[in-house]
Amino acid sequence: MLSVTVTENKISHRICGKYTALGIPMQSVVEALHHCSANLHVDVCVSMVDTESIENGKLRVEDAVKDLDGIIVPGGFWKQRVGRKK
Repeated sequence: MLSVTVTENKISHRICGKYTALGIPMQSVVEALHHCSANLHVDVCVSMVDTESIENGKLRVEDAVKDLDGIIVPGGFWKQRVGRKK
């Protein structure tokens, strides 16, 4: 978990997507959340979930979003995804 302590108000968000274990593709989203948290005087905790673990049945959606204030699903490669489904 990444955290910036600026106040007693805390929120917890999870970023969902592929390749979240690398962290690098989502770094700009994480940094944006931390900049917002400083501006809004809120302590934001950010964690990641690999959506392939949900697709493969290793993780239930209910467990992935449990006890969260919000989820973020960054844009992806829609055409690539649709092409895979054919």
